[in-house]
Amino acid sequence: MSHYYLDFYDEYNNNLWSCDLIKKTEDDFFIRADAGPLFGLKSKALISYFSDCPDIQKKIEQNYFKYAFEIVDYYNKNCVNE
Repeated sequence: MSHYYLDFYDEYNNNLWSCDLIKKTEDDFFIRADAGPLFGLKSKALISYFSDCPDIQKKIEQNYFKYAFEIVDYYNKNCVNE
């Protein structure tokens, strides 16, 4: 699993926005891991995405992780060979 950080510029509002994206090695798509700095991680989407690892789903439900990189690290160390 890999973690990506996407920055994009909104010319209309003159703002720089960013978001965390994650991608499993076998997937050909990314999912957004966060809902912005004020709203935290996208728990429901992440729980669904990690259907192959019940342990990480439980930890996401319990708000164990605060940042997307923590989820990626945990997945790579604990869920890859399940």
